[in-house]
Amino acid sequence: MAFCAVFVSMAGLGVISPLMPYYASALDASGLLLGLIFAAFPLARGIFSPYAGALSDREGRRWFVVAGLLGFALASALYPFAATVPTLFLVRFLHGAAAAVVITVAMASMAEAAAPGREGMAMGIYHTAIYLGMATGPFIGGVISEHAGMEGAFAAMALVAGATGLLAIGLPGGTPRTAPASSGHSFRAIATDPGMKGILVFRAVHALGRGGILAFVPIFASTLAIGATGVGILLFVHILAIAVLQIPSGERADHGNRRGLVFAGSVVSSVALLLIPFTGDFVTLLLACSLTSLGTALSMPAAAAMAVQRGKVWGVGASLGVFNTAFSIGMIISPLLSGAVMDVAGVFGVFWTAGTLGLLGSLYFWVMSRAAVPPR
Repeated sequence: MAFCAVFVSMAGLGVISPLMPYYASALDASGLLLGLIFAAFPLARGIFSPYAGALSDREGRRWFVVAGLLGFALASALYPFAATVPTLFLVRFLHGAAAAVVITVAMASMAEAAAPGREGMAMGIYHTAIYLGMATGPFIGGVISEHAGMEGAFAAMALVAGATGLLAIGLPGGTPRTAPASSGHSFRAIATDPGMKGILVFRAVHALGRGGILAFVPIFASTLAIGATGVGILLFVHILAIAVLQIPSGERADHGNRRGLVFAGSVVSSVALLLIPFTGDFVTLLLACSLTSLGTALSMPAAAAMAVQRGKVWGVGASLGVFNTAFSIGMIISPLLSGAVMDVAGVFGVFWTAGTLGLLGSLYFWVMSRAAVPPR
């Protein structure tokens, strides 16, 4: 059920996000305001993820997932009534807050359900739901909006999220199995834990690279005379490849060196970003994007499993909440930094900057994460 909750949340985001530029333009939103509307979602997700995770550590998971899905349904239903830019910003913020609750608490629920030493597999399954939702959401949204308009797409997601929320009442909801060793820890204490620092920097830097792929590969592809269909194929293959590789990577993380997998995956992704400007056609660009998929697939289950391990000290929900906030921070910074770099150094500079930061982040992770490898 937790898998379904995560899939529905990410598919709903995928359905709605591609429609936002058209919806915002209908409200005469400027480029800056459009950026703020998009930023509302990761901003809310970054704020609410740690609180949702920490509260679910104490109160149990079930009702937080139910409330998050119903909030997600409410936000989806409110989009057609957002007639001004401020109200659209508020709806996006509510959407992000609801998604933060669902994604973080469902992630903690799946981690709790895993047998000791199988956290990597659990996180691989979780990320499979994430990326399958991302891959299918835009297609679903496009089909529905073509036949029923944007209002139809919003209504469909409201109904699906609401129904999933009702079904989520059947989720286990007792006291978490890995309760924190002590209560009252601040999120700052979690973020400054030597065992978490490297993981969080990796998570934020990974978000910078992902933002570059999703937002700027289409721009770069246009310089190679690759049309909209080709760009769609590139991004679909990129996301689907990550989804398909998550479970094998999670299995590997449970039987190998998690720290080494995160480092290797991060380096592979970073090098692939550096190579993108040197591609010259659809095939070579597809190969470079696929290399970033491989790096992401190698690193994500292992990194999340390491955060779950630190949750034995801080609480699984709280640790994963801070872990997800690091990602949201990266997703907020990514378009701002990439846009500024593009103005100065062109679209090539976006990938060189993301790749260089990725390599530096990989080194930081490798040094700091020595404290994040407790005995299993």
